[in-house]
Amino acid sequence: MFNFIKQILNKFKKKKKKISILGVKKVEYDFCDWVKKAYENKKIDSFLLENLKILFIKSDFGLKTTFFLIKKIENIISKEQCQETSYLLPIIREGLINVLQEDDIKYQSLSKKDTKSQIYLLVGVNGTGKTTTIGKLAQKFKNENKKVLLVAGDTFRTGALEQLKMWQEKTQNEIFFKEQKNKSVSSLFFDALTYAKKNNFDVILCDTSGRLENKTNLMSELKKIKKIIEKIMSDAYLQTFLVLDAMTGQNALKQVDLFHKLIVLNGIILTKYDGISKGGIILAIKYLYNLSVKYVGVGENVNDLITFDINEYVNNYFPLSF
Repeated sequence: MFNFIKQILNKFKKKKKKISILGVKKVEYDFCDWVKKAYENKKIDSFLLENLKILFIKSDFGLKTTFFLIKKIENIISKEQCQETSYLLPIIREGLINVLQEDDIKYQSLSKKDTKSQIYLLVGVNGTGKTTTIGKLAQKFKNENKKVLLVAGDTFRTGALEQLKMWQEKTQNEIFFKEQKNKSVSSLFFDALTYAKKNNFDVILCDTSGRLENKTNLMSELKKIKKIIEKIMSDAYLQTFLVLDAMTGQNALKQVDLFHKLIVLNGIILTKYDGISKGGIILAIKYLYNLSVKYVGVGENVNDLITFDINEYVNNYFPLSF
């Protein structure tokens, strides 16, 4: 099992001053205090459950997800006639894990092994770290001895191409780009995928411009890009991931809703997780949209992209032993 929480905490140790400012572990301590009180109380009561509800909301689980979980916990307590708090922790853990383990939408493992090309289209609003994430994914696939192509599809942001070129050099992969100012993004992707198909690339990582709801032309452009991919490489394994900033909180749900309605997402990549005190958004997205977080970015280095682990995530809130 890949211990992603341990790696995150190792990052924390190197940034103690930053932690004290951001209050990174505040929520973790809050949950520990709650668990202490639960064991001290011995008996399950409404006050204990009300405090748990408040903790869920503070941790960005969201109202709908919180009420669903609390109701589920209360139903199990009533059905099993549980009165002692020693039964409560396993019930809560089971509830969280059950939500997170629901079947994903059109998702298969990134380590999928077959002869087809794998295409990953990364989308999101400005500043979430799409280009950096592509660089880190490129390194992961490079480590698997895959032939990787980076597609510089962010033609809108100044410096985007230079940033991707930097990652291309760092990971020693190939990059496809067009420097013509009037070159359309649709045309760029058509040429890039034609090139990728001709040269038998195993993995194609597609960067895109940051998009907001009020930029209708950029939003509709995503549909065109996806159609081009499906047309040119119809037999490829295509996945569309939304890249979210972990510090966004509940606003992340609006982004998920917007992009999922537009092009249908297959998963989430959560960046800047090394500065997060509210990881409940992961569970909220899963419950509301059945979309799982696949990776979390925990730093600036090329290997700072960690596979999301459900059990480690739940352990961070409610450890197996206390």
